[in-house]
Amino acid sequence: MSKSNEMPFLDHLEELRWRLIKSLAAIIVGGMVAFLFIDDIIALLIAPTEHI
Repeated sequence: MSKSNEMPFLDHLEELRWRLIKSLAAIIVGGMVAFLFIDDIIALLIAPTEHI
C-alpha cells in the first residue's frame, strides 16, 4: 500500500459520516417517492393473488 492512499483516522470517520448522511437522505427520499405511489405499489403487489 502506498503512503499516498493512507488517511488519518479522523478522515475515515468524516467519510463514514458523510456516507451515512447520504444513505439516510436517499432512504428518506425513496420513502417519500414510494409514499406518493403507494396505491399503485399495493395494486401491483396484490394483482398476482387475485386469481388464487
